[in-house]
Amino acid sequence: MEKLEETRFASVISSAMDAIILVDSQNMITLFNPAAEKVFQCSAAEATGHSINKFIPARFHEAHDKHMCEYARSGATIRCMRTPGIVTGVRADGEEFAVEATISGGEAEGERFYTVILRDITQRLRTEELLREADNAQAREEVRLYQHDRSIASRIQQRLFASQMPGVPFAALYGRNIACEDVGGDFYDVIATPEEVTMVIADTSAKGISAALQSSILQGIIYSQLLSNTALSKIAEVINSFLCARGLSYATAIISRLTAGGEFEFVNCGHVKPLLISGDTVIRLEEANLPVGMFPSAVYQSGRRKLRGGTSLLLVSDGVTEAEDSAGACFGDERLGQLAAAGATPDEVFVAMQTFCDQRPQTDDCTVLAATFHG
Repeated sequence: MEKLEETRFASVISSAMDAIILVDSQNMITLFNPAAEKVFQCSAAEATGHSINKFIPARFHEAHDKHMCEYARSGATIRCMRTPGIVTGVRADGEEFAVEATISGGEAEGERFYTVILRDITQRLRTEELLREADNAQAREEVRLYQHDRSIASRIQQRLFASQMPGVPFAALYGRNIACEDVGGDFYDVIATPEEVTMVIADTSAKGISAALQSSILQGIIYSQLLSNTALSKIAEVINSFLCARGLSYATAIISRLTAGGEFEFVNCGHVKPLLISGDTVIRLEEANLPVGMFPSAVYQSGRRKLRGGTSLLLVSDGVTEAEDSAGACFGDERLGQLAAAGATPDEVFVAMQTFCDQRPQTDDCTVLAATFHG
């Protein structure tokens, strides 16, 4: 019976997939199975009778001997030798490699012995490294593509703004946009003749390259409709029908016209309400409609005002009024109105907004469009 058990034990040891090494209390190898021969490229005959240190890099010998002494004193029966730093072995030809190992202790006929079971994890680590490299390469490619798309969107968006504000004899015009880190959907346009000036400010709900492309489409529609002398309210309906029919993102906008005689007409499509400023009096123009691109049946109506000489108009995107400080409070309509009443220039509005935000990154484009009627 005892011989049968020995035969079974020998069979298990010899057929094991993991390397199994038995060492005595002096760290001398007494058993070296076939898997160990393969891992360390050393025959059992060459390994048996030698110190286990034969298969440990010389720089680790002292630490290993200390570890084994502490282990023997502890009386523990099993201990994991693998740490986050990975245990290092050395083959017969001097090649170092990573191993995952456990050591267990036992006693037979009054003599201590230790069983080391280990596996070569070189290929596993290499596979993991290749996967990380692949993931990193994919991440880098995604970043590159995002930056490329963002660059295209930024160029498209910037071309929507007039490189130079047109001059008209009856009004002073101003326009400025500060883009956020992620390209938003703001744009403005000013089309002037000696008799009138049309001012448009818009903000699509899309972001990135989609926002830039949609803004470009909207600008083209508005421009073509203005050349056809289409009524402002009708232009809003045309845009609304176009966006709804194609399932594009909705947009807010103000399409307005100021004549040399001071007649001001505007169609507000869900946008921040424009301010009319005369001296220290600020009037918020309340007439408003739905944003374009939400409901196909929406009807749009215009508002009208007669301006006196010295009256100013201030149009902004919600990136200005909704700019937040570090506590999450918004710049707001009221603060904007107070600045307008105090005679703040558009540039001073931007400075006040940036001071309020206290270097907090923008989350949306900020656009200001203004006109002062001379009369």
